[in-house]
Amino acid sequence: MKTSWNRQEKMMVGVMACLLGLWLLISCSHKKQNEHERVSVNITRQFDTLDIKIGYFADAPRNQYDSAYFYADSLIRLMAPFSNSREYNLLYARSFVRKADLFLFEKRFEEACLYLFMARKSLLSEADSCVYAQLKSTISGRLANISYSQGRYFEAISSHLASLKFLESCGSGFFRFYTIQGTLDNLGLCYSALHQPDSALYFYNKALDFLNKEGPAFPDRRHFIEVAKAVVYGNQGTAWLMKGDTLKAEQAFIRNISINGQKDYAEQDALITRVKLAALYIAGNRFAAADSLLSFIDSSAIPLPAPGQLRILKMKAERENKKGNYRQAHEDLLKYIQGKNALDSANIGLMHANLQQGLDALHQRYEVQAMQRKTELSKAWLFIVLLSLLITSAVLYFTIKSRKAARLHAEESQRHGKQLEMVLEAVEKSNHEYAQLLRVVAHDLKNPLSVIYMLTELMTVQEGKPAEDLEMLQLIRGASTNMNTIIRDLLQSKSQVENNVRRERTDLPLLLRQSVDLLKYRANKKQQRLVVDAGPACAVYVNYEEIWRVINNLLVNAIKFSNEKGLIRVNWDIKDSAVVIQIEDDGIGVPLDMQERIFDQLTQAQRTGTSGEQPFGMGLYISRRIVEAHNGRIWLESTEGKGSIFFVSLPVDTSGIAAT
Repeated sequence: MKTSWNRQEKMMVGVMACLLGLWLLISCSHKKQNEHERVSVNITRQFDTLDIKIGYFADAPRNQYDSAYFYADSLIRLMAPFSNSREYNLLYARSFVRKADLFLFEKRFEEACLYLFMARKSLLSEADSCVYAQLKSTISGRLANISYSQGRYFEAISSHLASLKFLESCGSGFFRFYTIQGTLDNLGLCYSALHQPDSALYFYNKALDFLNKEGPAFPDRRHFIEVAKAVVYGNQGTAWLMKGDTLKAEQAFIRNISINGQKDYAEQDALITRVKLAALYIAGNRFAAADSLLSFIDSSAIPLPAPGQLRILKMKAERENKKGNYRQAHEDLLKYIQGKNALDSANIGLMHANLQQGLDALHQRYEVQAMQRKTELSKAWLFIVLLSLLITSAVLYFTIKSRKAARLHAEESQRHGKQLEMVLEAVEKSNHEYAQLLRVVAHDLKNPLSVIYMLTELMTVQEGKPAEDLEMLQLIRGASTNMNTIIRDLLQSKSQVENNVRRERTDLPLLLRQSVDLLKYRANKKQQRLVVDAGPACAVYVNYEEIWRVINNLLVNAIKFSNEKGLIRVNWDIKDSAVVIQIEDDGIGVPLDMQERIFDQLTQAQRTGTSGEQPFGMGLYISRRIVEAHNGRIWLESTEGKGSIFFVSLPVDTSGIAAT
């Protein structure tokens, strides 16, 4: 009986193998025939037609913008069957970029990022022509602009540098010229936003050198080149002002206005530069020159962006305060605060866009692809159904014995799934209520704190104030700043729970050195030494800004709780599959009874710094959450009165060789 069963089983498996082979042969033949028929169609002409329609409806009134999305989806569906074709792969990737541009126009950054990533992923890896490099550069540039708009300046710098790299050996056409000069200027803007004016000026100078060197090759683009130079001059002025060189800043602003202030040039850019110049004049008590610029701006028919309008209100408040018109200064200041809060509220939505919308868009894309495949196989559907029935009949006997056990397992899994779903819903509701509470707290506290801070700042600069009054005003202003810091830390601690951050391969030694360099000025105030010891080259797969924040928090604490002329030492080493970072100081140390509570949220284990610096109780808690989210660990060793050593352990990225 046992031999008979083995023979029947072998016969059944043989029949199944034959049927599967026949089905695969017919399916491959059918697919090849359909592909040949599709390639024969003039795809390029259809692509151009849909692209024109997208552009038409994108520029049409707002109620027709949905039509632009419709044709963008049609464009993706048209090119989807040719995703692996070298002839049409570039058009396929461009279809994703086209839809990403529609999302960018509406500032829907998450959806835009999603389609830009899909465009980059869809490009064939072996394709290395100049047209492919140009598209890769365009994608990186779009991602850089999104990161800049959301305040993620380090990510923006990384994307801009990638955009430049793609064009290093890509001909000498106008696209390359246009992209490189704009990217160099944008790199300067990123470093300016990070308050690094020297780095910003470096890239602005590179942009001007590039325009002067490569510009003569495009004599028909002279107008564009002049405008581009003027834009760089205006940005240079901002960097010089940040360095405190008001003379060079004024000269740069005037050069910008003299070019872009002309008719048919970039008049809005010149108007924004006039706002910057007016602020410079008010700061220098040159009220007549400032009033002349403000009158020109108020009478201009060119629209001024919202940040520029807010800046004018703040300048007017400063001007009226310096003139002694305190009532008018107060009114202008309130208008500025109200407008700034409204603008900040709008930007919060852009910073924390809903990722689920992007995932829904991706799901929709795959549904479209599934429908396309279903249409392609419609002629062979009946035959496939018959083969499926035969195969199902053959395997039915082998599955019937386990059906009961599978059913019980499925019911058990379903029950656990429902329980898990209930728990997840409860957690999500709790997180949502917590987030709402934090937003209410921020809204109720930020406005009065901002008013208190600005009023004390205005009162501080008034002449003739007694020393006792100035000291009290400075204490009030410091307390307002501390409260704003606490509110910001509360919101950021919540965002650690709610948001998934993008991670990338990061050179850890470089990150540590950059963190130390940024804080040396702070250590110098207490005559302390910040030393980075040599260590092995290594890389970690982390979110750069989050880990930078952890290191920054630990270094700030070391400076805060170390005595003057103290030594703070940073080193790292690789142990097993992890890199362990040590930040050691010879300060006042942490008492034993505080060490177990120092990483808790809103901990009471707080002390003032050696120079009276105030603690906020959130930095180490946020650092612990960040490290644990990266599958790492943070701890300390300390002896009261002799110093502390904080340790951070992170998994080493072994996918390649790190930069030294």
